[in-house]
Amino acid sequence: MEFDDVLECVGEAMAMNFIGGKQEHWCKVPELQRLSFRRQKLIAIPNGSSKSAYVQCKTFPLNYSSYSISDFLQWNETDRQKVEATFPNVNSYSEWRFFGAISAGAISDKWGRKPAIVIFIIIKLIGGYLATFASNLILFCFGRFIMAIGTTGSGIAAYVLMQEIIDKKYRAMVGMTWTSFFSLGFALLPGIAYLIRDHRAFQFVYITPALIMLSYVFLLDESPRWLVSQGKVDKAEKILKRIAIINGRNPPQKITFDNKNNEQRQGKLVDLFRTPNIRKKTIIVSLLWFTCSLMYYGLSLNTGQLAGNIFLNTFLSAFIEIPSKLSAPTGYRTAVAIISKSGVSIAFGSTYIYSIELFPTGVRNVGLGWGSMIARISGVASPYVGGPLSNVWKPLPTTIFGLFATLSGLFTFLLPETLNRKLPETIEEGENFGK
Repeated sequence: MEFDDVLECVGEAMAMNFIGGKQEHWCKVPELQRLSFRRQKLIAIPNGSSKSAYVQCKTFPLNYSSYSISDFLQWNETDRQKVEATFPNVNSYSEWRFFGAISAGAISDKWGRKPAIVIFIIIKLIGGYLATFASNLILFCFGRFIMAIGTTGSGIAAYVLMQEIIDKKYRAMVGMTWTSFFSLGFALLPGIAYLIRDHRAFQFVYITPALIMLSYVFLLDESPRWLVSQGKVDKAEKILKRIAIINGRNPPQKITFDNKNNEQRQGKLVDLFRTPNIRKKTIIVSLLWFTCSLMYYGLSLNTGQLAGNIFLNTFLSAFIEIPSKLSAPTGYRTAVAIISKSGVSIAFGSTYIYSIELFPTGVRNVGLGWGSMIARISGVASPYVGGPLSNVWKPLPTTIFGLFATLSGLFTFLLPETLNRKLPETIEEGENFGK
């Protein structure tokens, strides 16, 4: 599933850096088309020195700067204003990822991890193709928002399923490997955007791999932990025996489970706040999710404001392992931004794993969904914090990022270490864990 995760991540939220970014543009005057772009701009753009009357720019199509995606930005300007009046930040779809995070926990814990993955991949495909073939900006935004719900829901359900079948000594390694494929997809994005300038073809390329995922997701088994928590012990036993055989082990004739796990009731959101220790963990984890999302998307969605080439900046922002060497030619501000991105990416991946290990099985998906929902709140704010606030005071965005990062780091000391520890199964175990 990892290779297609790479392909699937080549777009979506970050694609708007190229599709919908604010770009340099000027009136396209038919009489000047044989001239170079530089000379067209010198002649067509008013400099204020002439007293002659000007024809409004809407008379002619617009010429956009070299990295623009064609057609998208040339939709009717009234249409764009209408959308922006309803959705102030067209470039962000975190608002609707919020709903994906809420619904993912409920569906996954009620019907299982596997059905949730299938349902949300289908939702993702519907929204993605709707946005791809949209005839106007309103329909495009609607499709993007549906895709946001599907992306978040399938991602949460798949991540929980993966962590619930991994041995405790491999959880951290596998979890960080899983999240690194997002960065790899992110790094492929600028190359694809550079080669494909038509916005429909560009979106088609990054949404279609979800079809490949849907074609083999039926080969996945349900989470044995979830099956046991629902009292479906026989199904869980069959899956565990098959896993043992595939791994070259001899499964026991009979696998026994603790009765307390079989009698576990369906977890609810209120369970995250019902008892004091789980409530404390929930509040601190919420702060971690909020901070990581605020900084990650605040830095990622504003790479177009950095000096240098947007394709190179976006690539470096993803391949953060070697920022000091690769970012030197682009300037110190870009280097600092990329190094900051390195830290927050590690923290984001760790928060995913930590959330899984802190919460018991009955509310694990609810807990991860809650954290992801909180992240969407800061994700909505991140484009504004990372960009426009610098117009108020240039160091203000980085000051806000730094304050939240420091606060989150201090509160993390109040949480227990989970490395190589057994995952809590029941609410009672979760409450006692780390007391």
